[in-house]
Amino acid sequence: MNSTWIILNPNAGTNDKSLIPDIESKAKQIRTSAGQNLFKTQYAGHASEITRKAIKQGVQKIIAVGGDGTVNEIAKELVHTKTALAIIPAGSGNGLARQLYIPMNRSRAWDAAVNNTPVAIDSLEINGKAFFCTAGFGFDAFVTHEFHNMPERGFMSYAKASMGSYFNFPDQSFEILSQGKELINTKAIGITIANAGQYGNNAWISPLSDITDGKAELVILKKLPSYLLPGFLYKLFQKKLSKDRYYQTIDMPKTFTIKTTCDYMHIDGEVVKVPEGENQYRVKILPKSLNIIPGKN
Repeated sequence: MNSTWIILNPNAGTNDKSLIPDIESKAKQIRTSAGQNLFKTQYAGHASEITRKAIKQGVQKIIAVGGDGTVNEIAKELVHTKTALAIIPAGSGNGLARQLYIPMNRSRAWDAAVNNTPVAIDSLEINGKAFFCTAGFGFDAFVTHEFHNMPERGFMSYAKASMGSYFNFPDQSFEILSQGKELINTKAIGITIANAGQYGNNAWISPLSDITDGKAELVILKKLPSYLLPGFLYKLFQKKLSKDRYYQTIDMPKTFTIKTTCDYMHIDGEVVKVPEGENQYRVKILPKSLNIIPGKN
């Protein structure tokens, strides 16, 4: 049996036609037995199915080749297991890969995946769904929804989706509770639960967040006047956001509950349509629950 499996999403958010043949070649180089070690996903949820099979067979490492959605599908199955995750970024945001300083260059990312030592990072659950970077309600979730409906991916498409929605997006109501006590009751354009510091594309929504500290931060974003928006975006991408009257970060307890009537949420950049009538979300922090290979040790 091969101790390392590669799970490749052939439809990842990239136009690089060399991706598939390159990964096929690299998979052959690390094959240690006659068994299959490269698996291409064919439908939503397939990566999770392959991962569960790998765990049962005692596979030691899974190399995920794809974007944030593929990585989340695989990683959520690996929580509280001994199987390590490595990432070859092939998406448009690559949030977890960037957080872990995994190179965007495929060859260097592959070298890290094959040679580096796993570290244990935190994960979170929201109503039982695992995530590893960020989850959010309100504006960022709506923008993610619009972005996924655009014909092209990338930073410019994301910026277009953001600017096209910002000024008409209404404030949302949020109530945060822990152990039955109200912690926060506010109106805001959106909130983000941050395990990692960034959404992806080096957009650092919570620069001080650390995926190994056993904590999570809640970011509350109020609508800025138009003249402050360019400065906010500059700070977002320069990792320089700090607390002010429009932007606030709060250290959260190990478990807490969010009440809101938002229509959309996102989990690691994937949009989730909120079921009708659902307005309460329980968040739980799972310290040191995922073994993952960083870009550098």
